[in-house]
Amino acid sequence: MAFNVSVIYKAIDQFTQPVKKMAAASKEMQAAISPLSKPVSMGGLISGIGMLAGGFAALEGLKSSVAYVTEFEDKLLELSALTGATGTDLESLKYSAMKLGKQFGQSGTDVMEGMKLIGGAKPELLSNIPALQSVTKEVMTLSKASGVDMATASRVVAESLNQMGAGADQAARFVNVLAAEAKLGSSEVDETGRAVIKSAVAAKMSGASFEQLNSMIESLAHGGIKAEMAGTGLAAVLMKLSAKGYTVGKQGLDGMFGKLKTSLEKVKDPAKRTAELMKLVGLENVDVATILMNSAGSMDAYTKSLTGTSIASEQAAIRMQSVSAKWAQLKATVQEKLVMVFDEGSMSLMGDFLDRMKQQIDTLDPAGLQVIGAAFGLVGMAISGIVQLIGLLVGAFVELIGLLGKAAKLLALVFAYIGSGGSVDFGAEMKAILPESQSFADLVGMGKDKPVTGEIQINVNDPKGVLKSVSAAGNGVDMPTGKNMAGAG
Repeated sequence: MAFNVSVIYKAIDQFTQPVKKMAAASKEMQAAISPLSKPVSMGGLISGIGMLAGGFAALEGLKSSVAYVTEFEDKLLELSALTGATGTDLESLKYSAMKLGKQFGQSGTDVMEGMKLIGGAKPELLSNIPALQSVTKEVMTLSKASGVDMATASRVVAESLNQMGAGADQAARFVNVLAAEAKLGSSEVDETGRAVIKSAVAAKMSGASFEQLNSMIESLAHGGIKAEMAGTGLAAVLMKLSAKGYTVGKQGLDGMFGKLKTSLEKVKDPAKRTAELMKLVGLENVDVATILMNSAGSMDAYTKSLTGTSIASEQAAIRMQSVSAKWAQLKATVQEKLVMVFDEGSMSLMGDFLDRMKQQIDTLDPAGLQVIGAAFGLVGMAISGIVQLIGLLVGAFVELIGLLGKAAKLLALVFAYIGSGGSVDFGAEMKAILPESQSFADLVGMGKDKPVTGEIQINVNDPKGVLKSVSAAGNGVDMPTGKNMAGAG
C-alpha cells in the first residue's frame, strides 16, 4: 500500500497563516497603544488628563481627611455639651478618646460616642471625667474581648452597674464576669445583658451577687431560656421565693434551690408536687423554677469560675494580635495625627484652599469643558479598540492550538502505519481526520486565508475625530465605524 508523506508537510505548512494572524493582531494592538504614549497637541492633552486625575484623587483624599476631622470635632462638642466639660477637662476627654482609639483600634469618634452612651446610661459619670474615662476603657475591653460593638458593650456594662447599684469602680469586675460568662457559658454578652436588665433588681433583693446572677442566667441559657425571657422569668421566681423566705444569703445558690427541691420532693405525688410549685412561683414560671432546682449542686462551682478573673483583658489581648486588629490600630494612629495636624489652625487654610479651587473651576468656559470631555472620550475609544484587538490575538492562539492537535494526529498515524508494517488501514484513518467533504484548510478554521484587518485612527487635533472599524474577516468581530470620540466614554 503506497503512502504519500507530503500530506504531513502540507499540514505543517498551515502554521504559516496562524502566525501571520498573530503578527497582524500584535501590530494592530501596538498601533492602538502608541498614541497614548506620544506627545499630543491640544495642550498636552494626555498628560493633562493624568494631572487632572491625580489632582482629583488628592482632593478626594483631602476631603476624606477633612470629613473625619470635622466629625471628630462635632463629637467632641456633643460630649462637651453633655458633660459640661470645657478647657482642660475637654482636652483630657479628647486625648483620652484618641489614646483609647489607638489602643483598641477604634476611631476617636467611636470612642466618644461610647462615652456619650455610657454617660447617658449612668448620668453620675458625666460629672466625673476620670471615672467616665475609666469605665469607657473597660467597656472597650469587653467589646474587643467578646466581639460585640461599642454600643452594645456600653449599654450592658452601664445598665448592669445601675441595676446592681454598683459604682464606676466596679466596672472592671463586671466586665470580667460578663466576658467569662460569654467564654465559659451558653449566653453571649448581649443576651446576658438583656437578662440582667430584667432580673438584676430582684437578684439583689434576694441577696445574690452579680456573679451569682450570671450563674443563674447561665443555668437558664443551658436549659434553652435566654435573654429577656430568662430575665423576666428569673425575676418573677426570685421575687416570689423571697416572699416565701427563700433567699440566697450565706447558703449560696445550691443551698437555696437545693432546699426548695428537697421541700417539694417530700410531696410524693408528681401532680401534687407540680401544683405546689405552681402555688410558689406561678404557672408561667414553673419551667424556670424547675431548671434552677435541677441545677442545684453545680451553680456555686460555676459562680466561682466567674469570680476574680481577668478573662476580658486576656481575650482582648488575644484578639488584638490579628492582622485586622493591627490594621485598625494603624488607622486609628493616622486619624489621631490628622486631628493633631488640623488642630493647629489648618482648618481655616483648608477653607481658603477650597474657595480658591471653586473660583478656578468657575473660570472654565464651555469650550474648555468641551475639550475635557473630548479628552475623556478619546481615552475611552482607544481602550475599547485595544480590548477588541486583544480578542483577535487570543483567537489566533486558539486556532494555532487546534491546528497543532490535528497535525499531531496525522504524524501519529504515519508512525503507526510504519510501525505496523502497513497493517493499519491508513485510508480509513485519514478520512476520520480529514473528511472528504472538507479541505484541510477549512477543517482547521482558516478558510481561504482571509486577512485580519483593522485600525484605530485618532486625530488628536480635532475633538470630533473618529475611531475606524476594527474587524477580522470571517470571525464576526466588528466595531461600529465613524464613532465620534467626543461623545464616547
